[in-house]
Amino acid sequence: MSRYTEKLIMQTFGEMLDEMPFDKITVSALTRRSDISHNTFYYHYSDIYDLLEVWIRREIAPFLGEDRAYPDWESAMKAMLKTWQQEERRIYHVFYSLSREQLERHVYEQAEQFFLRQIRAQPDAARLNENQLRRISDFARYMFFGFLMHFLWNKMKDDVDVSVHDLSVLLSSFVTHAVEDAGAGML
Repeated sequence: MSRYTEKLIMQTFGEMLDEMPFDKITVSALTRRSDISHNTFYYHYSDIYDLLEVWIRREIAPFLGEDRAYPDWESAMKAMLKTWQQEERRIYHVFYSLSREQLERHVYEQAEQFFLRQIRAQPDAARLNENQLRRISDFARYMFFGFLMHFLWNKMKDDVDVSVHDLSVLLSSFVTHAVEDAGAGML
């Protein structure tokens, strides 16, 4: 029953995001629409922002998560952005409802483990300590966040294949050189 309820809440939340900005969605409206009680909602989520965080994690996991179905970062990113283009209303209903701080936090949290895995896969990464790995990951996330913001500010009109390829080349070069520099004691 619990999984069914969670699925129902997520489905209803997604439908509501198609129709209205996130900041207009209330727990009351969501529970009424999904025909569940407030107590049932609060059993699963502490508030509407908790639901949003879980929803974002579920939306991004197939692309950035450990169990992603894509062989490399570039193909995962292309698939994610193309999916965003197909779900434009939903994405912008969240994007324009959150403060930049909230959005940054979501992106940084979701991308942290992804970039750490990518960096640890580098041949020289085993020589680095955790602080060095995290610092390189942080800078990769800054680049990634800037790229995503530009993509969204540009109304998702950029050619996904070209722009993600360019980002992939830049990130790969950055990570390779940063790992080498850190291993040589320069970082």
